[in-house]
Amino acid sequence: MSETFTPTPEAQKPAPQQPEEDNFAEIEAWQKNEQYQREAAERAQRIMAESAPTETAKNSWNRAVIAGTAGAALAAGLGGGLAIADHIAPGEIVATATSTVNQGEGIIDAVDNAVGQLEAKGVDPADIRNIQDTYTHAIEIHTDENGIVQPGENVEIAVKESPVFHIKSYEAVPKDSENNQ
Repeated sequence: MSETFTPTPEAQKPAPQQPEEDNFAEIEAWQKNEQYQREAAERAQRIMAESAPTETAKNSWNRAVIAGTAGAALAAGLGGGLAIADHIAPGEIVATATSTVNQGEGIIDAVDNAVGQLEAKGVDPADIRNIQDTYTHAIEIHTDENGIVQPGENVEIAVKESPVFHIKSYEAVPKDSENNQ
């Protein structure tokens, strides 16, 4: 057998052509047919009548959208109002702890010691992210004119519970409060 292959003459003949369909002629014949036109028009009217919403369906849908929007706005307003009231209204003090600033330590260590005492009592605030604010507030309360917290300074930390959502959080108690003499 040789390296190249030459097909036989029968294999080289082109495939027989199939007759092409003339779709345009068929469509044109249908369009000229009056019976077809009437049926197509009736079908189109039926489809439009079935798919068109009735006036009452439109109104009820609009009412539902308006009521849903109003309900969502009312809920957001009520929720926002409760959150503001929870933040502004004074909370109830659940527990307090006092720690002393020791020689060579800072106010942050004293606050951490007081928080440790509170946790040992079983008071566990759900959100302890405000501990950074507690450090800052304690520093503002207990620094002297020179910006120094003197050793021996008593630092009182309270756990307050919010009145609406009952969320517990830490708070530094000012020096002149009746609990911190």
